[in-house]
Amino acid sequence: MKAVVKRLEEENTELRRQARHAEKEQRSLCSRAEGLQEENQRLLAEGQGLREQLQAQAARVASLEAQLCRGTALLSARDTALAQVSARSVTLPLPQLSPGPPLALSPSPSLPGPVPQAGRGRRS
Repeated sequence: MKAVVKRLEEENTELRRQARHAEKEQRSLCSRAEGLQEENQRLLAEGQGLREQLQAQAARVASLEAQLCRGTALLSARDTALAQVSARSVTLPLPQLSPGPPLALSPSPSLPGPVPQAGRGRRS
């Protein structure tokens, strides 16, 4: 009987030791699970922030592409207009100038200043 009691006490001691070890391990696992949940929440928030940044960058890229398209269209229109002006100036006949005396640049009472010579005026 004493041997059975002693064996049961030893078994009880071993079971208590195992229970304490299991409780300690469970607390450690719970703590680790909480830490992982916090990290998961942080990563989810970071991921959401990165998605928002990505959407903002995509919108900015789309805006810049639209500006580039508008700029390209404006440059193309300008080039076309310059080519047309250049083509017209090539096809216009030049006036024939006859040799003669140079124009006098004396002040005239009806004009505010000197009269510009032919071919020296500003083009618009």
